[in-house]
Amino acid sequence: ELIRKQLLAIENLQYELNVNISALASLVEALNSNKYIVTVTETLRGYEFGMNDGSIIRIYHGEKGMKGEDGELKVPLISVRDSSDGHVYWTMDGRFVRDGAGNCMRADGIKGATGDKGEQGGQGAPGGIPRMQIDMVSGMWEISSDNGKTWELTGVKASGKKGEIGDTGPDGPDGPTGEKGEWGGGILAPHGVEVQNGYVEFTLQDNKKIRLPRILPWRLVFPGGMDYEMRTGEAKQIPFVISGFGGTPSIYAVGDNGWLAEAGPVDEQAGEGFIGVVSPACESVATVLVLLTNGEGKCTTYFLHVVSR
Repeated sequence: ELIRKQLLAIENLQYELNVNISALASLVEALNSNKYIVTVTETLRGYEFGMNDGSIIRIYHGEKGMKGEDGELKVPLISVRDSSDGHVYWTMDGRFVRDGAGNCMRADGIKGATGDKGEQGGQGAPGGIPRMQIDMVSGMWEISSDNGKTWELTGVKASGKKGEIGDTGPDGPDGPTGEKGEWGGGILAPHGVEVQNGYVEFTLQDNKKIRLPRILPWRLVFPGGMDYEMRTGEAKQIPFVISGFGGTPSIYAVGDNGWLAEAGPVDEQAGEGFIGVVSPACESVATVLVLLTNGEGKCTTYFLHVVSR
């Protein structure tokens, strides 16, 4: 049972560590590509961040490792470091991670090859992502710089020393549950995710910070619905609630078939406003077009269906 628990803990730890290393690579790539976060979801195991390109970055916060008779599982500190050449490189316990040729592994993209004259150069390839696993013979962490084809021992023991085995004595009552070990598998410091309206800041275990912009698309909600019946020649204010952040939103309204429509002022504190609508002097059916722009070229359209009798 003890061996089974240890193997399960090792498998989970290796899986979470490699997912987190990939997540860290995605954060660096997002930072360099000017991507931004649109959704933040906290899960039982960590966080999921939805990006504006549709991709999802998952980060596990790691569970506490086993301690005491189970042995304490320890994880090397994986991080990234800026260099004087303008690139970002992988580090392990503060030292640069090197590939099979002895070169430092870049965590950002590698520039694509230049095409022939008249052709566009190839797209840059992503930087290499190291993989980690525990060598069951030596009990040490080993690292691969070629996606698992070859592995190199890191010299970092994966398990702490167990206590000496005492003489066998009579069975006694179960003692209290032992203290668990340090956080394992996580690349982030405890409470290393700070979610704000305009950004998300990630604090790594070595206190390096990565900040990505967070933009929630602007949207309108009409509490009274989208269908309205009015008397002929009547003026009405149709309320809406606006929410989101990032960019500067603008609202426009246009009527047709004799209807007049105009967006009123927005109470930025309350996030509320209205569309002013005036029906024609005769019975009519029309659509009021409401346009919401975010100041960055993106536009959302809403349709208010109106009837005058």
